[in-house]
Amino acid sequence: MRAVLTLSVAGVLLTASAQAWGPDGHRMISTLAVQALPDEVPAFLRTPEAAEEAGYLGPEPDRERGGGKSFDDEHSPGHFVDVDDDLTIHGGPKLDALPDSREAYDYELNKKKTNQYRMGYLPYSIEQGFELLAKDFAYWRVDAWGEKNAKTEAERAWYARDRVMRE
Repeated sequence: MRAVLTLSVAGVLLTASAQAWGPDGHRMISTLAVQALPDEVPAFLRTPEAAEEAGYLGPEPDRERGGGKSFDDEHSPGHFVDVDDDLTIHGGPKLDALPDSREAYDYELNKKKTNQYRMGYLPYSIEQGFELLAKDFAYWRVDAWGEKNAKTEAERAWYARDRVMRE
């Protein structure tokens, strides 16, 4: 899964003009990503319906823009990162050696008289998304286990409902 995310990030960063993708590009990339998922990913994520839903939701961050100053100021920088030709962010952290946290990243950028909101923090948004996805899959696995192995019918039904909602 990390390899898929890494390749996705590389594709975004190496594209001459990621904004040129627009909704059609985001839709296409999201759909193709789901269609390319390996067999070890749960079957519910590899269906044509899941690919269609991912395609629909792919442009969502762009659709959210303009939600209001507070929202835009906080969330828009999570959708990009400005990388210089030397692969540093504003002469600060190198793209291939970013600090472990957004706080440390911002600290390094502050030394260069800028911050994460001006330079963007896309790599950290991706990492946060990955961490949440990993946790969601853990809950899904517990639900799948509980649906089959819980002690009472009521507990098995609860796990089944939770699994379906999570999917």
